[in-house]
Amino acid sequence: MSELIISSFPILLKGLGITLLLSIAAIIGSTLLGLLAAVLRTSRLPVAKQIAVLYTELFRGTPVLITLMFIYFGVAYFGYEINLFAAGILGLSIYQGAYIAEVFRAGIRSVPKGQWEVSWILGLSNVKPS
Repeated sequence: MSELIISSFPILLKGLGITLLLSIAAIIGSTLLGLLAAVLRTSRLPVAKQIAVLYTELFRGTPVLITLMFIYFGVAYFGYEINLFAAGILGLSIYQGAYIAEVFRAGIRSVPKGQWEVSWILGLSNVKPS
């Protein structure tokens, strides 16, 4: 038993490295995508708001495995080839970005109206609170 663990240790170490790299890349991608979606969701433009709502509701209501398969096989269906690692980063970023968008949006909306008014009075913002 211990010989099996010792002999497979390099493979496990390689898998750990790939998992960490995938996780870091997906965290960065989903944070950026979530921030963009949250800004669009709090926008006053109806089209931008609807795009962000569609994105968050679609990907929050879909299992992650379906999203990953859609990315990998959907790209291949259109005649392009995508690396499995890149498809994983893209799929996880899109999926988790929808959840992170809701976290950012909740943070933006939790600021009381009075705080926005004070910042407007102090000249910190050119936009009046709604």
